[in-house]
Amino acid sequence: SQQSLNNGRIRAAKNNFKKGKKNQTRNLIIGISVAAVVLIAFIGFLFGNHYYSKSAVLDRAMTSLTSDQNTDSYFESTDDRVTVSDSTMAPLSKHMNKNNDELEELQNQLSTTGSSKDGNFSYVEDGHKWFIFPNYQIKVKPVVPSITTSENSSGVSLNGNKLGQTGDSNTEFSLGRILPGDYNISVSKTLSGKKVVNQQNIFLDSNDNVNMPLKTIKFTINAGPNADIYINDKKIGTSNDSGEFKVSDREFSSAMYIFGVMHNDGKSIKSDKYHVS
Repeated sequence: SQQSLNNGRIRAAKNNFKKGKKNQTRNLIIGISVAAVVLIAFIGFLFGNHYYSKSAVLDRAMTSLTSDQNTDSYFESTDDRVTVSDSTMAPLSKHMNKNNDELEELQNQLSTTGSSKDGNFSYVEDGHKWFIFPNYQIKVKPVVPSITTSENSSGVSLNGNKLGQTGDSNTEFSLGRILPGDYNISVSKTLSGKKVVNQQNIFLDSNDNVNMPLKTIKFTINAGPNADIYINDKKIGTSNDSGEFKVSDREFSSAMYIFGVMHNDGKSIKSDKYHVS
């Protein structure tokens, strides 16, 4: 009986030891798991705090603008009738890629004052990301520019898309609500059997009116002998031995400029650009 009692005590002690060791192991695993979760959460908070910071979001927004990708993640229209997408932001992207100084100035203004000097852009906090981090966005104000031309019932196109026809020549024709950027405006009409076109590439960032008269002009260019003649970067011919080149019945554009390039001994000499008025 005594031997049986001692054996029972030994078995009970062994079982208690095993249970204690099992509980100790379980508690250790739980402790490590909790510590790992806390560490991951802390690292995630530090990462999110930087990733969603005001300066980091602005940097990514400027990158999205120049690459014209994912712009709707960082930009939002102040007008519900105008949607922000890579296609609607493409004109602004095109302009900023050609004018890096303006891009830098825009980023500086948004970073320091929260808005651009022209009032078209504002950098604001709008809600939260993951219920914790601030959600920064750039609000873009659409513009409503217009054109006037010299002829009634002239066709108007914007970036190759037909918008309609003008009414009276003194009436402004609205180009609609668009986001700021570089646009190609075309006004055309057949006059005396000849299609006359006034086409301009212009930066539109306000509600201003653009005057685009339809008329043809004739003029003579005096350049060096046998010089290549260009109008708006497109070669139109070569001057004669006296350096003269006649331009006749050409569509007039208020954005028209000319220059010449002479070739001598393997070298090219380019003149200044002259605005045709």
